[in-house]
Amino acid sequence: IEELYETYCIQWRLRVGTCNMKHAFSLSPSTKASRESLVELSKNFQECTEDMCMIEGALEVHLGEFLIKMKGNFHNLPCVKMGASYKTDHLH
Repeated sequence: IEELYETYCIQWRLRVGTCNMKHAFSLSPSTKASRESLVELSKNFQECTEDMCMIEGALEVHLGEFLIKMKGNFHNLPCVKMGASYKTDHLH
């Protein structure tokens, strides 16, 4: 369980970093390179999200239902505003 938790935390940090980079690129002037970077960042964001979902599933097997409680207004994160596919309804 400890290893799953550590892996989840790493994926969370990667996802947040990717989200921040996507936001920064979206504010910069659009160039071919920046558009390509945004596409790659979107793929990375999706991969992190999928990995986190798999880890959550593994944790649920060991711990029962897995819920995340977050402080603050999660919907103000740039990724949520940009239409991230990660479901947040269960976080409230």
